[in-house]
Amino acid sequence: MAAGQPASLQPRPGARERLLALTLIVILLIGALLRFVEIGDLPLGIYRDEAYNGLDALAVLEGHTPLFFEANNGREPLFVYLLTLPLALLGASPFALRLVPAVVGTLTIPAVYWLARELSSPLEGLIAAFLAATTVWSVNLSRVAVRAVIMVPILAISLALWCRASRSHAWRLALLAGAAYGASWYTYLAARFGALAFVIAWLIAWRRGQAWWKGWLVFSAGAIVVASPLLWYMLAHWDATVARASQVSILNPAIHGEQLWRTLAGNIGRTLLAWVWRGDFIPRHNIPLRPVFQPLLAVAFALGIYLAARRARRVAGMTLVLVFLAVMLLPTMLAEGAPHFLRGTGVLPVLYVFPALGLAQGVRLAKPRIGQRLTGIITIVLLVVHAAAGMHAYLQHLHSEAVYYNFEAGATSLAVELNAFMGTGWRGEAPTASPQASDEPRRAYVAPRLWGNWPSLRFLCHNTELGLLPATEPASAQRVLVAAWPYEDLRPAREALPRDRLIGVREGPLERGDLEAEPRLLYIAFEAAPPEDATANVNQRWQHGVSLLGYEVSRLPNQQICVTLFWRCDQPLEANYVAFVHLLDEGALIGQHDGPTGLGYYPTDAWRPGDVLADSHIIDAADSLPETAQLAIGLYQYPTMEHLHPVLPSGLRSDADQLVLPLWP
Repeated sequence: MAAGQPASLQPRPGARERLLALTLIVILLIGALLRFVEIGDLPLGIYRDEAYNGLDALAVLEGHTPLFFEANNGREPLFVYLLTLPLALLGASPFALRLVPAVVGTLTIPAVYWLARELSSPLEGLIAAFLAATTVWSVNLSRVAVRAVIMVPILAISLALWCRASRSHAWRLALLAGAAYGASWYTYLAARFGALAFVIAWLIAWRRGQAWWKGWLVFSAGAIVVASPLLWYMLAHWDATVARASQVSILNPAIHGEQLWRTLAGNIGRTLLAWVWRGDFIPRHNIPLRPVFQPLLAVAFALGIYLAARRARRVAGMTLVLVFLAVMLLPTMLAEGAPHFLRGTGVLPVLYVFPALGLAQGVRLAKPRIGQRLTGIITIVLLVVHAAAGMHAYLQHLHSEAVYYNFEAGATSLAVELNAFMGTGWRGEAPTASPQASDEPRRAYVAPRLWGNWPSLRFLCHNTELGLLPATEPASAQRVLVAAWPYEDLRPAREALPRDRLIGVREGPLERGDLEAEPRLLYIAFEAAPPEDATANVNQRWQHGVSLLGYEVSRLPNQQICVTLFWRCDQPLEANYVAFVHLLDEGALIGQHDGPTGLGYYPTDAWRPGDVLADSHIIDAADSLPETAQLAIGLYQYPTMEHLHPVLPSGLRSDADQLVLPLWP
């Protein structure tokens, strides 16, 4: 305390630190909110890379504990092992799968704060933390179950430890920094490029006469000791551990097309422009083509790089983060599809340090001119507008068609349908998977192509008892569900259904591959139920042993109605008939639908005696229909237009070629 100065005028001890801590907590809560809200529902679906991680975690819970997971082009183990805890507690569900990246992404925020504070001051730390909490790239990475997310905080911690160690020459901290970097090798392939960054930084320090030999040796020892098990594995299984890198590298002739240098130059240019012009176009990684920073933040980013370069000689660690930024861009520059934000994830530990340096410098220059309060308000408004604009665009992106297809949401819908039918697993209603099965005997079958092509189906139905087509014999359960591939012979799917049942047919959702322009149907669902579930409000016989048992009418959105006809046959039909449902008003046609029965997947020549088919037809109709509206129903062959005729109670054929019924049963 200054002599003669009243104690009441002294600043309270620790008040500044408490304010910093409170601000960081607020930023942390904002970041957590953006990562955890609806984490099990958005993005909709589970992409195959996520599903493979989940499948490997489930295998670990069953006793399979490798050091490196070779499926799906090979993957480092740390993320998979972390997934085992939520999956063991919550079951195989999207929420359980994405809980780890949400937690890790939230913890990345204080790690980035620490690194920026070590390099400069608490102000830079808070700005960097806010950007890490709210920038689209980081938020999106924290909502997807890919292993790259865990690399970011580990590398940030390693760099922060090294900055503090090199400033104070504390060899124990250098050892911890090296151990942390060694641990990053167990996260994602791009972490291996960090070794090059550390070597280049050491060479620069050596040229300047600033090399701290003991620290670098201790750092290297810590990194090698921790990473050595994986290093030995890589050397012994080289092809497996570099398989994916070889596939996407621009050194692959299939990628560069005999224009290696042109390809490299294009990748470098597109990667550098990603900061302000055009970012990653893949919807799983980014809002397609959205740059990392909006213009003002991009200016701050460029200013921050300039300031970092000027301070590199006198600020411990500043050279390292500059080199780290450049080197960690190599995984995307040297591979196809640049800029690729997933391969470029290695820049995220240091990325937000640079706009933080630029903005903090602007704050310090503006404060004497416009005052501390106004400077603070402008800075906060700038950051909030950047975050709000990004998150508004990101929320729209999460509900987009591109995300739906890119995260293979159709396969998730199939898994939900199978689990809901069987009464076990994740059914899309809660964050957890339920082990409780239906009390009613049920059986479900899946086409091998669906089961083999969609790992998310295998993950979400991990504990659901399913059979693969073709079934050795029809199921005997009262209720049976069959999911079939629409583009192959559907007879095995129909033959798996028990006889003398009510058969329903419905189309599943659409799916579209990354390189496909048009979507296509993912699956057909055939469901068999007890015949008494059929509506029987008509009971009209037709020729050739066909009966119309009844019908139902329901209103659909978009000015449509669905008319479901319940057909039964007493003998096989050789011809394939078209069913028609015409909407009439006083005899005038006001709407119609003509089409093969069972949406074309259960045509009349496939009907089995004793089965009842629920045959649905969608008709465009106004919201308000006249009370006199009627339905005309019948069957005919195409193209001869020969009709089946109703049969009179006497057994004689009616002259009518259709049955007219009231619109509403």
